[in-house]
Amino acid sequence: MFGASLALSGDGTTLAIGSQLEDSYSRGVGGDQNEDSAADSGAVYYFTCVGETWSQQDYVKATNADAYDEFGSSLSLNRDGSLMAIGAHFEDGAAAQESNQEGNSAFDTGAVYLFSR
Repeated sequence: MFGASLALSGDGTTLAIGSQLEDSYSRGVGGDQNEDSAADSGAVYYFTCVGETWSQQDYVKATNADAYDEFGSSLSLNRDGSLMAIGAHFEDGAAAQESNQEGNSAFDTGAVYLFSR
């Protein structure tokens, strides 16, 4: 489901593309895109444009990526693309804000992750 969610920065130079059924168990920014041990954990691909050329800058995963979280199911970028909000509508954590992200005691509660460049 690459492209199921999209966000284009207000200045048109940054594009985030969600792939909520991507399967890598990598976590954070710049992990292994070819690893496939966490079904439907989700990912976001971050592109920038210089002139007329688009190129991938980052591969982004949840900091607590788990199977079936569907990270990247929703996206938003600020005007210049330096701040990105990413939804994972099936994340199971019961934690408020950043505490105990590893817990999975609240089935499908969802989460939002913020990444800045």
